[in-house]
Amino acid sequence: MYNPYSQSTGDGASNQSPYYSGGQHAQHLNQQHTQHQQYQSNSGQFQNQGNNANSNPNSNNGGMQFNTFFNDPAAQMGLQFSQNAFNASQQYMQQNIGQLVSNEDIKYYFKVSNTYVLKKLMLILFPYRNKSWIRQSKTDVPTGNAPEIFATPIEDVNAPDLYIPTMALLSYILVWALGEGVKGDFHPEMLGYATTRTIAFYIMDFILLRISFYVLGISSKSSKMWDLVSYTGYKFVPILVLLILETLTDYSLIVRYSGLIILGFSLGFFMMRSLRYVVLPGGGFGGESRMLNFTTEQIRELMDRVTNVRNMSVIAHVDHGKSTLTDSLVQRAGIISAGKAGEARFMDTRKDEQERGITIKSTAISLFSEMADDDVAEIGQKTDGTKFLINLIDSPGHVDFSSEVTAALRVTDGAMVVVDTIEGVCVQTETVLRQALGERIKPVLVINKVDRAMLELQISKEDLYQTFSRTVESVNVVIATYVDKVLGDCQVYPEKGTVAFGSGLHGWAFTVRQFATRYSKKFGVDRQKMMQRLWGDSFFNPKTKKWTNKDKDASGAQLERAFCLFVLDPIFKLINSIMNFKKEEVETLLSKLEINLKSEEKELEGKALMKVVMRKFLPAADAMLEMIVIHLPSPVTAQHYRADQLYEGPSDDEHCLAIKNCDPKAELMLYVSKMVPTSDKGRFYAFGRVFAGTVKSGQKVRIQGPNYVVGKKEDLFIKAIQRTVLMMGRGVEQIDDCPAGNIIGLVGIDQFLLKSGTLTTSETAHNMKVMKFSVSPVVQVAVEVKNGNDLPKLVEGLKRLSKSDPCVLCYMSPSGEHIVAATGELHLEICLSDLQNDHAGVPLKISPPVVSYRETVEGESRIPALSKSPNKHNRIYLKATPMEEECNLAIENGIIDPRADLKVRARLMADEYGWDVTEARKIWCFGPDGTGANVVVDETKAVQYLNEIKDHVNSGFQWASKEGPLLGESLRGVRFNILDVTLHADAIHRGAGQIMPTMRRVTFASMLLAEPRIQEPIFLIEIQCPESAIGGIYSVLNRKRGQVVSEEQRPGTPLFTVKAYLPVNESFGFTGELRQATAGQAFPQMIFDHWESMGGDPTDPTSKPGVIVTESRKKRGLKEQVPGYEEYYDKL
Repeated sequence: MYNPYSQSTGDGASNQSPYYSGGQHAQHLNQQHTQHQQYQSNSGQFQNQGNNANSNPNSNNGGMQFNTFFNDPAAQMGLQFSQNAFNASQQYMQQNIGQLVSNEDIKYYFKVSNTYVLKKLMLILFPYRNKSWIRQSKTDVPTGNAPEIFATPIEDVNAPDLYIPTMALLSYILVWALGEGVKGDFHPEMLGYATTRTIAFYIMDFILLRISFYVLGISSKSSKMWDLVSYTGYKFVPILVLLILETLTDYSLIVRYSGLIILGFSLGFFMMRSLRYVVLPGGGFGGESRMLNFTTEQIRELMDRVTNVRNMSVIAHVDHGKSTLTDSLVQRAGIISAGKAGEARFMDTRKDEQERGITIKSTAISLFSEMADDDVAEIGQKTDGTKFLINLIDSPGHVDFSSEVTAALRVTDGAMVVVDTIEGVCVQTETVLRQALGERIKPVLVINKVDRAMLELQISKEDLYQTFSRTVESVNVVIATYVDKVLGDCQVYPEKGTVAFGSGLHGWAFTVRQFATRYSKKFGVDRQKMMQRLWGDSFFNPKTKKWTNKDKDASGAQLERAFCLFVLDPIFKLINSIMNFKKEEVETLLSKLEINLKSEEKELEGKALMKVVMRKFLPAADAMLEMIVIHLPSPVTAQHYRADQLYEGPSDDEHCLAIKNCDPKAELMLYVSKMVPTSDKGRFYAFGRVFAGTVKSGQKVRIQGPNYVVGKKEDLFIKAIQRTVLMMGRGVEQIDDCPAGNIIGLVGIDQFLLKSGTLTTSETAHNMKVMKFSVSPVVQVAVEVKNGNDLPKLVEGLKRLSKSDPCVLCYMSPSGEHIVAATGELHLEICLSDLQNDHAGVPLKISPPVVSYRETVEGESRIPALSKSPNKHNRIYLKATPMEEECNLAIENGIIDPRADLKVRARLMADEYGWDVTEARKIWCFGPDGTGANVVVDETKAVQYLNEIKDHVNSGFQWASKEGPLLGESLRGVRFNILDVTLHADAIHRGAGQIMPTMRRVTFASMLLAEPRIQEPIFLIEIQCPESAIGGIYSVLNRKRGQVVSEEQRPGTPLFTVKAYLPVNESFGFTGELRQATAGQAFPQMIFDHWESMGGDPTDPTSKPGVIVTESRKKRGLKEQVPGYEEYYDKL
């Protein structure tokens, strides 16, 4: 190592080590004295001062003046040694620091500017005037054990740095050496001693701080180590200032002790505030939390207590406040500070989600909660202790991303439905609630944005109650309409504690149960009775102190509703007094409600104070946790009634029974509902839920795709799982295994699954049922690369895009174009952005969006269609007829299941949809893809060899139903009856090559003989606007072929809700035109609703459908004219 003491000290001084023996030491001092005398003789004007200083360094008589500070030889020597030491330490750091820490880790702490240094020094020395001590977060907070991404020191004065501590430490050694030189006491040994002493003090201080953290149980991960190093180093700033002051005032005792007191207090204040807000977790307004800062080990332990697990998703219409409410739960877990809850949007992990302010992908996180004993006692199902694991999934609210909601619902058992107080139940609220009930998922309700009704609309207490009541009623109407009888009573009731009211943005919420608990303790009344009285037509007479169900007393005076008097009144009084700046009234109310504010919180005013007070009075996390834990089912409870609907196989087989019992020791049954991109480009986590058995890292499993059939090898892979991970918002935490009833991420199987599938260890297990989406990919574009060499990247990118999104469709058209189909304009925009920037990573040319259509028939084939096989030895006779729309929807929604037991399905079709039960049993297949709303029915009588060609007929039908004769789109709503078949006696002449093309041709011929039509997709639009904007809405809808369904005013608000149907083909640019026509007052929400036949003959090029067909055929490279039936029809 470089030795700073080995250099010459001038005038023939030797390069010896500073560590001398006695004789050498004397020689060295003598040499120093000689140099000093020479210097004095050459600078006469300072000679006397030099002598005086040397003879009595502590004397005030003729003491060293500041203007001679650097001319003293001892000071020069001290300066020279200090500079040498500084250079040596700098060189050592450059050579060795890279081995100790990563360059990226430490680089953050040296991103400083002169302005930052000055501000930071002022902050350390004069911290009392600083108002905000909270560090700025650059992005949303990562999760798990990853550090929060903070602003750099150059951007935020509250950020810790290592530049100031490093410079302060070196400057301290430098100034100390100068001070010793001024006194004439300096020699090199002392510099070495001082440096060693200073560094030892630094290290000891750091170790003591770490020990304190350990003793107090505060997390101090490696990510915080450099924070602690920097705060330890800041102590040298006031020490350095004190040393300078002492040196300049000739070591005055008054300066020393007064400086020690003042600077000591400043440093103590700075350290306490900084460490509290910067280093400690949740340094905002923490302390009121009952939810623990958990470890992965605690979560894994709770996974085994399945009765204490709650798998739940948060569902709502867009912008109703799901992500802000979720923030409160994440904050309770200690992952983000209270100051950020409601604003961090922690679960929005993508950059475009933060920018747009909407959720695009569903995101999962596991949270650990401990409940009070009296709360646990009210849970109406089996429990094991007071600790609970909540697996929460925040899902999108925009209608275009409904498939993400479906994927989230499949792996959860309960749903927290969020509804905006002002907007009420909207189109997507109904859609997601219908989806949840279809999956047999129990809901609870949160009515959000109550603060808007109070502050913006200035609504009265009674009007607010009526608004709440209408919202609850609307939700219950939807539940009653779509509920599965197996679930029992799923409606939500405020008086039973299944409805919460609050403000996600401000972080407060309450349930009737919480207020009933307060009053039952205060008045000694039974809590259940109090809950019943605090909702509905229940009034309290303050004069007689009696309850009544009439709103007037005996004298006719108006009585106040109990909910308004006991629940809303304290909230209204508190908010009104804060917002009207009535300080004394606020203090009185806080005292009565036993709300204690910290000193810095008392200085707040207006909304900032309201936010803090309401969070302490009614923490949102308490209300939501209470509903989730008490009223939502555990996996043990839920899987008992969900198993029949989840499993494709018989309900009495061992795997279905294992799912019902949520048995962790049974054969593995795991459903992967979606693929989540990893940080490793092109790779995905398989995200799903273990329904039975236990999944382990390294375990070999059977990966069964959606088309797998028991006993066959199609769509089956047998591979090992590399790792099992906990999904924690943005990050993951590795665990060894995961038992039944829990949500999990799997690494290493993504290349064997497209979007979803079943994992099992049993050879006899059937698949879990495929998810049915409420939306269809009806908007599509063609994509191509700008540079031909990038084509392989595009193909690979399309595969990744298809894997990453549950509903996007990527395929190649017959003309060779690469097509991306999405559910709407926004979904398409997001998919194309992901494709271009992430998955393919190459510039693309994108065609204008076009719409998917469906081909159908309006009548029965005029004559039976006949087609012969290429060898002319086989003939198929077919007739096409339209199916009822109810039956089509039942097939598309999974009510009629193509994979269900034949007899059960036939009975359902006969009872509910008017089919002949014998004919229903003779359905050969559904198409396209084996699940579409088209069927082939065998109506033949005594045909030889018929069963031998069944598979070939079905394959030919799948081909035909995928690409119809009109414009190459899928068929919909057509029943094909096989009337007769003539087959060659020799099997070799009736193989797949003869039967498949024949079936395709006869399908086309029968369709063209049955009044073919095309169906276009229709959006249901919901528009909220003031009355003045309704005229503009009607004019735009008329231009776009829209049709108004309903128009009604939302009670208690000035807003109207207009519902209308709009063809998807006309929806491009609709939002822009609508906002222009209504001066930005109308906000539309569009969701795919149904398919509708277009009037007119598509074979006539002059009709509206004919124009669409001609344009579509031209794009696909087909002949512009639709071929006549004769092209596919063979004469006998």
